[in-house]
Amino acid sequence: SLDSTHRLVRLLQLLYATGDYGPPSCIAEFSSALPQHARTALVKRCNNPTSSNKIQVVVCSDGMSRGLDIPSITTVIHYDVPNYAKTYVHRCGRTARAGRTGVAISLLKTGQAKVFERMRMLVGNGMEDVEKQRVRGELVRENVGRYRICLGNLRGVMERENQGGLDRLIPLGTEWFHDKNDSGDGNDEYDDDETSGNSEDDETSDDSMEE
Repeated sequence: SLDSTHRLVRLLQLLYATGDYGPPSCIAEFSSALPQHARTALVKRCNNPTSSNKIQVVVCSDGMSRGLDIPSITTVIHYDVPNYAKTYVHRCGRTARAGRTGVAISLLKTGQAKVFERMRMLVGNGMEDVEKQRVRGELVRENVGRYRICLGNLRGVMERENQGGLDRLIPLGTEWFHDKNDSGDGNDEYDDDETSGNSEDDETSDDSMEE
């Protein structure tokens, strides 16, 4: 949905900045909330390798992703598992453009693996090109503190937007970010409802493709 897409953009902006991965402006939203001129400008930024304000991640809703042509996209991440094979193919088709190779990653809970496998059997070579990987528990645990801080800040961001005090189309400013040293030691028990479940039981599927 439009709200879910925007919420994920804001969370990634917070995580990127607090983790020193890059400025919040490198995470962009491509949705119907953007006027046409803003969408056109975003695509131009993505396709300009010399841009000083380069976009690293584009978060897109299913409806807006169809027909989106950004040759520089090398990886598609399915944040939620699509219900239909057709939707899955459309999403994956945003990478591996014009004969290039690309990768699609699907984030799955253990209970979703069988559903994903059945859907994959309807597509191309089935599970032949799929590599299963588990999310390492220690990788998640060491970032728990930072993630909790970002979730707290996210609630404040959404409240400010709902009150009209923050433009939802503008990247977040520095006032929303805590120093990374404030993120805790990562030893807290991880049970926040915003996550997709127990990380040690979660899986990813890595699909290589070429169009």
